[in-house]
Amino acid sequence: MAGESNYPPSSSILIPMGNYYTNPAALNLSVNDGASQNNSSSLLLDSVPGLKHDTGLAVEWSVEEQYKLEEGLAKYANEPNIIRYIKIAALLHDKTVRDVALRCRWMTRKRRKQDDQILGKKVKDRKDKMESFLKNNMSSASSVNVPAYLLTANHHEESDCMRSGAYDVWPVKCDATEAGTRMLIGSELDMQPNDLNSLRTFLEHLESGIQGWSTNSSSVNCCNWAGITCNSSSSLGLNDLNNSARVVKLELGRRRNVGNLSDSLRNLDQLITLNLSQNSLRGSVPHSLFHLPNLEILDLSNNDISGLFPSSINLPSIRVVNISENLIMGSLPVGICVNSTNISVMNMKANLLSGILPYGLENCSSLEDLSLATNFLNGSLPEDLFRLSNLTNLAFQENQLSGQLSGLIGNLSNLVHVDLSINHFSGNIPDVFHSFVQLRYFSAQSNSFSGRIPTSLANSPTIASLSLRNNSLGGIIDLNCSAMVNLVSLNLATNLFHGNIPENLATCPRLRDFGFFF
Repeated sequence: MAGESNYPPSSSILIPMGNYYTNPAALNLSVNDGASQNNSSSLLLDSVPGLKHDTGLAVEWSVEEQYKLEEGLAKYANEPNIIRYIKIAALLHDKTVRDVALRCRWMTRKRRKQDDQILGKKVKDRKDKMESFLKNNMSSASSVNVPAYLLTANHHEESDCMRSGAYDVWPVKCDATEAGTRMLIGSELDMQPNDLNSLRTFLEHLESGIQGWSTNSSSVNCCNWAGITCNSSSSLGLNDLNNSARVVKLELGRRRNVGNLSDSLRNLDQLITLNLSQNSLRGSVPHSLFHLPNLEILDLSNNDISGLFPSSINLPSIRVVNISENLIMGSLPVGICVNSTNISVMNMKANLLSGILPYGLENCSSLEDLSLATNFLNGSLPEDLFRLSNLTNLAFQENQLSGQLSGLIGNLSNLVHVDLSINHFSGNIPDVFHSFVQLRYFSAQSNSFSGRIPTSLANSPTIASLSLRNNSLGGIIDLNCSAMVNLVSLNLATNLFHGNIPENLATCPRLRDFGFFF
């Protein structure tokens, strides 16, 4: 982006950890083995006194500091992100944990930009070919300017112009504009004024323009803008004598947009999809966005959005919520489940959520994918969680959850992926794995589980990856390779097993990756 700073903005916040890290040299971060690693990680996380806003972030890095950062990233590559940042910050005299985390995020975005530049020549060649094709095959295309993102090698989306009747029965046209060749549904219709004004205000809250958007003319039709999809009022069942065009999709992911979310988006009351992922949006989410009656997909992932969820959420049509990789604080907003019975995906990983998991998740009865990884959630798992019979993905790793794992988890018979690693769970792992008819991945590493490996787990015919390392499991290792026909990866290191490594492991037909160190 033109004029892009070489340093991350000082107003951003990442992993607020209070004043605990004001003296990194005082941290004892020596790691001798897997067991002590687990204990030291738990000690550090348990010592966090609370979440505190601190604007004192470093934006300048010396060559020596950058070298130590990159060296630490390589050295602690297998550590959870939070622990890795803590250990690297301990090596840097003038940098906090948040400085390290923010620098890492900036480096990731810089690499992404460099990757885009490397692809530039290939994109240009594909663009030239596309322009030639359009000029030769579309009489209306007197001036063609196809954006690079439509021509990259990994772009496989079918052109809307090749679909018939995908959204609307109204006559449509294919127009070669800055947005590329795409379906301009409603482009023959008058624009609904509120929708147009909402998008103009949204644009004003961004620090740079959006390629393919033009707001100069009072009669502009925003259905022609990049990332906008419209439907006619009649197709939406609206009583509109003018049958005006209404915005149903706003998709501006990975556009390097910087700025705040505007409350004006509340006026897009026919919006079905809102995707603003992988940008640099900051500030809080306007509460009105959680009251859009027709919204089905909300994706604000990979931004710098902060603040709290509103106490009242009413999204009756929502199916997918992805607000992962942000800086949102507070408790898990289970209130979203009250009026959102169709929600199937809830991804809030890598935020600053804290507190216990409250009751209320069972109201999200259609939930299939629940990811709350890499937050600060604590306490035990609520019983109503185990009534979500449609769950296939349960990702709770890198939190501070504790207590025994209830045998009620066996009620979730459709689970495919379960990750409980890097928490404080204890007691026996329940012997309910015969209930899981399609479980492929199970990780409970870096907890305090004890007892033996459950018999049903040691005989699971579906499991492909199993990691139980860094626990207090004991007894002999008794895995039935004749039953575990899909097992590919196994890690039981750093436990209290006794006896020899069983010879029958060599008969596991697909086992390729295994770790044992007792």
